[in-house]
Amino acid sequence: MKRRPFNRSLRQNLGRRICRRREELGLTQRGLTELADMSSQRQVWDIEHGLTGMNVETACRVAKALDWSLSQLFEGL
Repeated sequence: MKRRPFNRSLRQNLGRRICRRREELGLTQRGLTELADMSSQRQVWDIEHGLTGMNVETACRVAKALDWSLSQLFEGL
């Protein structure tokens, strides 16, 4: 199934939002990887650059690592 351009734009906006918040908190990608119990730093890089999305479980862990609620993570998107 081909992905719609909207989905890519949404992933890119979410990725930029995550990157900004991570930097506000003084976290490195490696630090976010560890706090969110993610598989690799590359996964964080891919998410921040809009190359991949997240499932609900990963989104919840990322939000918690960024000291946000899940709704705050997606706010304004």
